[in-house]
Amino acid sequence: WDATFFNADVENEIINIDDPETNGLGTLANAPMTNHRGVEVGLDINLLPTGGGRLGKGLTLRNVYAYNDFTFIDAGAFGLDGARIGGVPEHVYRGELRYDANSGWYAAANVEVAAGDFFIDHVNEVSAPTYTLVGFSAGWRLNDNMEIFFSGENLTDETYAAGLTPLT
Repeated sequence: WDATFFNADVENEIINIDDPETNGLGTLANAPMTNHRGVEVGLDINLLPTGGGRLGKGLTLRNVYAYNDFTFIDAGAFGLDGARIGGVPEHVYRGELRYDANSGWYAAANVEVAAGDFFIDHVNEVSAPTYTLVGFSAGWRLNDNMEIFFSGENLTDETYAAGLTPLT
């Protein structure tokens, strides 16, 4: 397991800004002062304690959670002081349940959830909806340096914004 708590003031952060007048090409701007505060926690749980991983069969539940609170402290001419920085989900969870067999093959199911305030603009008026993605992967480890795998992502055909350039 691991846990990280952070609280950093960032001077002159370069941020993406998409001005509707630039036809989606976007531009970069410096925000005089921003704050990045949050928590990242990871926890792997070995559900099949005999063997495991490369030594034999194993069943592992992997969990990663992040809380992001990124805000403008001094946004200069933008007038966004106190607003959340757009394009960053407030809560993100990723989980995977993976089975490793003695013979080197594995199969895993995974989920990703982005929730909370996920603003698509820096003035915090419009937000993207929460989304949940489900995926599956399988593969075969040929040796320590080579692996063949298959991965299926977004198997439920969820409509979501994978990434965005925030509007001003």
